[in-house]
Amino acid sequence: MTGKRFQIKNKLWCIMAAIWTLLLAFSTWNQIRISDAGVFKLAQREALVSYNKDLVYRRWATDHGGVYVPVTEQTPPNPYLSHVSNRDITTPAGQHLTLLNPAYMTRQVHELSAEQYGVKGHITSLKPLRPENTPDPWEEKQLQNIHAGKMPTWQISMIADEEHLRMLYPMITEEKCLKCHAHQGYKIGDIRGGISVSVPMANYNATNLQNLKIISLTNSTIWLLGISAIFWIRRYVNRQFGEQGQLREAAEASQKKFQVLFDDAPYGVGIADSESGKILTCNQELLRITGYSEEELIGQPQAKLHPTNGDGNNYSESFKKHLLKPGGTTLVTQVLTKRGELRDVEIKTSRLEMDGKQVLHGFFNDITEQKAITDALRLSEEKFASAFGHAPIMITISNLEDGTYLDANAKFYQVTGFSKEEVIGRTSTELGWITPETREQLIEVLRRDGRAAGMELETRGKDGSVCKCSYFGEIIEVSGQKRLLSLALDITEQRDLEERLLQGEKLQAIGLLAGGIAHDFNNQLSAVLGYAELMELKAQDDQTRSFAQKIKIAAKRAADVTQQLLAFSRKKDSLELPIKIDMLVNEVASILEHSIDKKIRIRKNFDAIHSTVLGDVSQLQNALLNIAINARDAMPNGGELSFKTDLKKLDEKYCQTRPEELAAGTYLQLQITDTGTGIEPENLKKIFDPFFTTKDIGKGTGMGLASAYGTLRSHHGFIEVSSELGIGTTFSLYLPLLIEQDMEAVLDTDSPLPRGEGKILLVDDEELVRKVSSAMLAELGYQVKCFPDGEAAFEYYRSNWRNIDLVILDMIMPKLNGLETYAAMKQVNPAIKVIMASGYSGDKEIEEILQNGILGFVSKPMEHQELASIIARVLKK
Repeated sequence: MTGKRFQIKNKLWCIMAAIWTLLLAFSTWNQIRISDAGVFKLAQREALVSYNKDLVYRRWATDHGGVYVPVTEQTPPNPYLSHVSNRDITTPAGQHLTLLNPAYMTRQVHELSAEQYGVKGHITSLKPLRPENTPDPWEEKQLQNIHAGKMPTWQISMIADEEHLRMLYPMITEEKCLKCHAHQGYKIGDIRGGISVSVPMANYNATNLQNLKIISLTNSTIWLLGISAIFWIRRYVNRQFGEQGQLREAAEASQKKFQVLFDDAPYGVGIADSESGKILTCNQELLRITGYSEEELIGQPQAKLHPTNGDGNNYSESFKKHLLKPGGTTLVTQVLTKRGELRDVEIKTSRLEMDGKQVLHGFFNDITEQKAITDALRLSEEKFASAFGHAPIMITISNLEDGTYLDANAKFYQVTGFSKEEVIGRTSTELGWITPETREQLIEVLRRDGRAAGMELETRGKDGSVCKCSYFGEIIEVSGQKRLLSLALDITEQRDLEERLLQGEKLQAIGLLAGGIAHDFNNQLSAVLGYAELMELKAQDDQTRSFAQKIKIAAKRAADVTQQLLAFSRKKDSLELPIKIDMLVNEVASILEHSIDKKIRIRKNFDAIHSTVLGDVSQLQNALLNIAINARDAMPNGGELSFKTDLKKLDEKYCQTRPEELAAGTYLQLQITDTGTGIEPENLKKIFDPFFTTKDIGKGTGMGLASAYGTLRSHHGFIEVSSELGIGTTFSLYLPLLIEQDMEAVLDTDSPLPRGEGKILLVDDEELVRKVSSAMLAELGYQVKCFPDGEAAFEYYRSNWRNIDLVILDMIMPKLNGLETYAAMKQVNPAIKVIMASGYSGDKEIEEILQNGILGFVSKPMEHQELASIIARVLKK
């Protein structure tokens, strides 16, 4: 009989607990019900006592016909008893008395009772003499029920938000009541009204609540004691009758578990007699490993599995080693299968007693496949190590979490310049190979995709040199740990070549666009400048002449811009003109004020008395803008950008110390200072290198400062930089000062306009250019015939060439362009005199034009002085 037979089912104990709970719940409910009823009866009793008291003194007052009391504020004469004779009397002593009838007296007693004890009484009637005796809704309903012959009822209701027990008892008209109420038509026995009694329940409810708490606490304690007793009895019974059964069941369960583990173990298990060496039992896995059946193995000496190690008895060499270790040991050896195959096994043994015998218990783990895999892995690792070490690309293995380098190949050390001792155990960011931001971006891609392919990274070697890499990374598992395998191909040279090619294509495209814009712009400027010169010549007053001069200045400045565009588009030599650096700085500052963060303040300090230099305004402006933009980027949170000019005398000795070819003399110094983050000392020496930049990928090309450096050198000057981390950076630009004598040699002097006579054929597709040029030529004394295209002009010239002294052709026109028109006219008149005009021609184009027999060339926009001089010169030929 097992222990379960002695145990009482849990269901029975639960039923007992439920019955006990129901009994206590019923008892609690009954006690609460009795408590509620008792409280209600107490409140009823108080109401009845109050009513009976009111009834007694009312009858007493009725029997005595009321009571006379002195007239006071509290007891004034009752206006509703004015029909009663002798309502008010005066004593012989002269004291005034008034009658308090039973109702008057009861009302005052009710008010006093409500004030002192809370019990409210109210005399009421459906036909009250006094308005204050009008019934409330509840009282009215009760009076109606009484008049209808129904018994009055008790009711709990709210008065002024407080719970009250209410009752209304009828008042029956007696003979003595007719003294005051006969005039209302009442007769003896009539129901005249009632007395309402309202008892506040607050104190009763509080007492009842206290009783309920005591009942709940008492019954809960009793319930807990009962439940505890039930479970204690259950435990005692189970313990007394179940221990033996439980022990037997535990033994049986243990035996079953052992047998299951023995039979289903994932490794071979065998038990052999320590003395005889015979196999007593084994599991299915050991039979599978050896290939024997149970009948072929049980009872056989264990040496059968190790014949090569035996010495002719039942013990193998491995068995002997196990016997020498009573505490157990683990050996790696081989077993011989039924098929004659040797399989690698790991045997772990322990000695124990079974059925009074000493036995050796062995676990056989077949490691044949594992050993083969290990050997293959070792061979693979040797191959990988060879490929890893001799690979032509950089390969590293690092911790995924912190980036610590675990291994790197020779190519990585070669490219970075670091030694193995400097790399292993440190991170890429500690070495400065990549920035923390770049590593965060890289790890984000790896965690999201599991690998990174073809990412371009900008890295820095030990010496600070930039290396552009094509990066491939993958998360791998090594010894159960997540590692990052990184492969990086140095593509620095490839990217530099691509950048130069792309830059060249961009410049070519921009050049074509710039040339087209300049051509169209110059046509319009020709009209503006021409009309301004005509206005100046014909002006009748100084103000108009002044306006015309200002228009000319603006037009010439715009023409300078187009010349710069043309210079850029055809890569001609820079256009050197006298430039006031103060004015150039003001222009640059104006551009910056509209384009950089308002948190950056711009300050200018012009200490140089003279600031004129000879140079290309476009190139110098770009140089200043490039330096200012770098300063802006160094002040992400705002700061101050200052421009300061001064004059510096450089002697021959100092000029010889400079790498540039400088001439001794006076130089204009322009200092551009920012209050930004500063430049790392190791970066200062590379700051002007092409393509060197400390900005993130896509935020800078590294050409801005290199371009500025080249501009200063091409202007026979130089540039210096000083910086302090956290303080700021100063770029000092030096340019040879243009003295007054040099300025006179550079600037054109005014001379009288050369005039002439003759007939000129003017061909231009722009109507404004034709009109203004015609007016200018007429002003110079010439007769002018205009045509909008080469085809019409040629037809006219073919018939009238003998009367034409000079032809002015626009270079670019529809139908026939300038050169085509010239070629056609030259066939008619080989001695033709032609001047070519264009807003878009480079030095080579002009040279070719003049070599083809054209006698003059004028650039648009055409100036009066230049056009007059060229015409006069050509007509003399």
